[in-house]
Amino acid sequence: MKKINARLLIFLTFFILVSFINPSYYSENDVLGIYLAPNKKSKIKFVKKDGVYYGILVWNMNSEIKDKFNTNEKLRNKNLIGQAIFKSFKYNKYEHSWTGYFYDAESGTTYDCELWLENAKKHLMTRGYINTPIIGRTEMLKRILN
Repeated sequence: MKKINARLLIFLTFFILVSFINPSYYSENDVLGIYLAPNKKSKIKFVKKDGVYYGILVWNMNSEIKDKFNTNEKLRNKNLIGQAIFKSFKYNKYEHSWTGYFYDAESGTTYDCELWLENAKKHLMTRGYINTPIIGRTEMLKRILN
């Protein structure tokens, strides 16, 4: 009986310690910074405004990149640099992730999106989807500046 109690105590102590040292735990503002897009042709800067997070296109290999596939014809000649392509993200402290919307300028489509950090905050994982995350695509943005 004492062996079982001792093992249980050791297990619970280990479990509690591991819970507090969880490397996947990140804070709300850890998403802030500049990231290189998966195609290495764009840089996105994540900023916070009024408690909401946005990813703004700050650089593209084509400095004159236009929003030519926008469903609103009036916006098709607008330069994409300086525009928020990740919009309205809010932090979920229980899942350590952010949810919002991603605008895909290559198709003119806006997707639901979830963000989370991996690899000691060096990679921002993005999962774009319509209606359910089960059917979607995950991409990795590489942090280049905090």
